[in-house]
Amino acid sequence: MASKELQNFYEGWMNYAFPSKEADELSKKRVAICKKCNHFTKRGRCRKCGCFMVAKSRAKQAKCPIKLW
Repeated sequence: MASKELQNFYEGWMNYAFPSKEADELSKKRVAICKKCNHFTKRGRCRKCGCFMVAKSRAKQAKCPIKLW
């Protein structure tokens, strides 16, 4: 895992464990987009990158692998 990806992974899970209004709002917007995507699973995971969107969507610098957000 690249350094930037590791930082996003850590930031996402930290923002999930210790929520903030900013991270929650960002996550809501991103997950709403993800839910319309074919790669989003019922368990909230992206089939393209393999990430759990509950965490990844909370990392500011994280990006969608197919550029939806």
